[in-house]
Amino acid sequence: MSRVAFQTATVLDRADPAQVIDDPYPYIVVRGALPDDYYQALSASFPGLDGLDPGLAQANNKRLNLMSSWGPTELPSDQAPPIWKQFLADHTTPDFSRKVFDLFPKATVEGGHPGERWIRTELLGEGLAQMLQLKGPVADTDILARATVAVNTPVTAPASVRGPHVDNRWKAYVGLYYVRQPGDDSEGGDLTIYRWKKGARIDPWTMRADPSQVEEVATIKYAPNTLVLMLNTHDSLHGVTVRQPTPHVRRFVVASGWFPGVDESRLLGRRRGVVERLKGLIRPLVGKTNPEPDYQD
Repeated sequence: MSRVAFQTATVLDRADPAQVIDDPYPYIVVRGALPDDYYQALSASFPGLDGLDPGLAQANNKRLNLMSSWGPTELPSDQAPPIWKQFLADHTTPDFSRKVFDLFPKATVEGGHPGERWIRTELLGEGLAQMLQLKGPVADTDILARATVAVNTPVTAPASVRGPHVDNRWKAYVGLYYVRQPGDDSEGGDLTIYRWKKGARIDPWTMRADPSQVEEVATIKYAPNTLVLMLNTHDSLHGVTVRQPTPHVRRFVVASGWFPGVDESRLLGRRRGVVERLKGLIRPLVGKTNPEPDYQD
């Protein structure tokens, strides 16, 4: 299959601004995001877990970053299949970030030069510019696009890989593109959109929201060739439903946009197999079956 035939295809090409949902925060669901033949080629060449330490590959419902346009991952970048190298390149350009904000025009304001648009950081969260110590206005094309090919490992005991939370404040947007494995008959692993309950103790930018303080708004099925893209505001609460035992991995891509100045060294990095095995033994003893990563990716 020709690489050239797909070199301009992105998961945003079929996104319709009219389908953006503003409640409880701006997000869009794009089903059939890529042409079917391109999607099938990506799916067929999705990397497996064969090259990983068994302690990682056999961990229960564990998030692993396999390949990425930048930042630490489990597999060397030179092992990425050519079609995935092209996919990562196409989803990490300034133009891609601009197309994201084309879908969410309220999040930008015209800049000081023709065609320039600045991010309305106060719309994402009060005092965000000060928290991130931004040195001035940030253009939509200054947002650092990152694409990461990831999996959640097979499930031996029912678990949610992540409860209700908000992504790291360094992100301006986050998208999840699903590459569900053919024959995957597993249950769960769907994305849930939450909002704070009326009268809740609101915790902006929370990495782990109290489930009793949030309510479900919508659930998007983990379906092949489906994109969920959201602005990352201080209350963009979302989580993943419990997955039932399955030998299948949950395959997806994270397309995210980061403010300049992010510390790449603090991103979720490689995991050591022996450490994961020890954690698997300890968690049942301490009652923690779904700990959060040290740094949200």
